[in-house]
Amino acid sequence: MSRKLLISVGLIVLLGGTAFFLNAWRERRLVARWTSDFGRSWDRQLSWRANQDRRQDGLKSIAPVAVKVLQKDLNLDPALPRWATRLPSWLANYLPGTRESGAAILREEAPRSLALLGPLARPVLPDLIRRTNDPRNDYLLAEVALAIGAVGGDSAEAQAALIKLWQHRNRQVAACAAFALWRSQPSDREAQQRIEALINLNPSTMVLLAGPISEMAEAARPLAPAVRHAFEETEHMTEKINEARVLWRITGDPQPAIGLVKFLIEQYDGAATNQIDRAAPARTRGQLVSASLVFEDIPECRAALRPVLEKFRTSQKGIERSSGEFGLAEFAKIEAEQARKGTRVPR
Repeated sequence: MSRKLLISVGLIVLLGGTAFFLNAWRERRLVARWTSDFGRSWDRQLSWRANQDRRQDGLKSIAPVAVKVLQKDLNLDPALPRWATRLPSWLANYLPGTRESGAAILREEAPRSLALLGPLARPVLPDLIRRTNDPRNDYLLAEVALAIGAVGGDSAEAQAALIKLWQHRNRQVAACAAFALWRSQPSDREAQQRIEALINLNPSTMVLLAGPISEMAEAARPLAPAVRHAFEETEHMTEKINEARVLWRITGDPQPAIGLVKFLIEQYDGAATNQIDRAAPARTRGQLVSASLVFEDIPECRAALRPVLEKFRTSQKGIERSSGEFGLAEFAKIEAEQARKGTRVPR
């Protein structure tokens, strides 16, 4: 083979490899826009909820590419290639799977994004089912179980995998698997009793289940008694806020959210005089701002929170002032959206 021919072949291989790498990088950046790189996709003119809906719609609009990239992420080998350990950190960070921490993050994020795609991610269902045999990461197993339920938990293989996870020693994994089973067969009374029992036994399972149950809206109404029990038993305020929103989403009842907002306002009014817990004012203020974001669709909650946010906005403290400005700006956005749609409470 002549030298000229060797050079030509080498150039073709080099150009082909470069094109392949650049295309893979382009696809990953495209998917990252709707999954992890919120700065690129966040529209400051829209409310928090509208941006979350936009994120899901954006991911669905590139479903074929998203499924391809997320499937790779889900199947990243946790073992580091020998050559990867010799790379400088600045370069390894740009190559998925070359660092165990980066690979673990991508593996754990993939099921959540696949769940957002729902049935559009059906081609990845066999990979999700295979992941249920991975005993090393309970958190990943819980996310995988939820993804199976959203993507296509009605197949015989998926049902078998979820039944196996339902018997898992970790209660959160078991609860997520039981919910995924019930989601695929909501008329199954036994499956409903199974998830209800797990929520009643361990209310902290709502940490992972709050989002998926909210997404089902009124279709998840049969779970309302179990969610209400968790709301009454939970002491952690962030969890209670999320559970109150779940109750509103699945039953239309705003009273748990309204009661929680009034309680937080009373707590904040009394926090300033708390000489023992000096962190109380800042903590309660943060909880009020979280509540204003989570409950922004509920008119009664906005009405109760507005005077507090106005008080924050006129504060001399920079953090309080920015918190008030942010909350009031979100209220203005959501009210503008509701006015455009001509509806009081979007469902």
